[in-house]
Amino acid sequence: MDKKKQNEEFLKPDPLLKMHLDSYQVDIPDFPMKKNRFSRLIGYLASPTNNPFEGYVNLSGSLVVLSVSPILIGLVLMGIQILRVSL
Repeated sequence: MDKKKQNEEFLKPDPLLKMHLDSYQVDIPDFPMKKNRFSRLIGYLASPTNNPFEGYVNLSGSLVVLSVSPILIGLVLMGIQILRVSL
C-alpha cells in the first residue's frame, strides 16, 4: 500500500510546474502531409519484393541449385570474358 501512495503523490500535478509549462508557446510549422510524385516513386522502387524462386528452394537447409545458380552463372560469364580478353 505504501508504494501505491507514493505513486499517487508522484502523479499529483505541481502548480509551479504547471505554470511554467503553460507559459511556453510552441509553434508547430505546417508541412505537407501528401507526398510528392518523386517521393512516392522512390518509395515504390525501394520497397522490398517477394522472391519468385522461394517456392522452389528446398527448406531443409541444404544448398539448392536455384539458390546457387546466379553465382555460378556470374562466374561462368566472368570466365568467358577473361578468356576472350586474353586471346
